[in-house]
Amino acid sequence: MVNKVFNENNISLNKLSEMMSANPAKLLGLNQGLIKEGLRADLVIVDPEQEEAIDVSKFVSKGKNNPFDGQKVRGKIIMTIRDGRVMYDVKGDMQ
Repeated sequence: MVNKVFNENNISLNKLSEMMSANPAKLLGLNQGLIKEGLRADLVIVDPEQEEAIDVSKFVSKGKNNPFDGQKVRGKIIMTIRDGRVMYDVKGDMQ
């Protein structure tokens, strides 16, 4: 999404976050999707300048089927946080 929406269509990361988090949460009546005190801390930290080729063999997920395997993209996930706990850290420092 970062590559296709943010980079290729010049949409801001704030707008992308709104489209992928805040709006779906609002539609489902969930009190989340925003960075705000009292809400669940679910975050994806992205370096929008870092480039690399997608390599499904490096995926942490068991799901390896990806039509973009081998494609070079800009925007790398650095860390994911779910309910305040680090679930993935590119440095390998996971709780």
